[in-house]
Amino acid sequence: MRGCVPPGPSRTTSAGVAFLVAGLVVSVAAGILRGRTMPMWRDAGGRLYRKGGRVTLLLWLATVFVKLGARRDRGSGVR
Repeated sequence: MRGCVPPGPSRTTSAGVAFLVAGLVVSVAAGILRGRTMPMWRDAGGRLYRKGGRVTLLLWLATVFVKLGARRDRGSGVR
């Protein structure tokens, strides 16, 4: 199994759990906001469509940047 486990602490820490929960909360909130910006409709045949716009794209990019920034900040601690 060597190489299958990513490097990092071998035990669960409260900071790690808090970071995970915060990431999940940010993801759910961003997903709800993005979902509200995408109208959905059905055509005459019953096929479902959705369309995102500029706001949807900006919210998605903001989510990516927040997560990348949080990852960078987390990795900059003293070990």
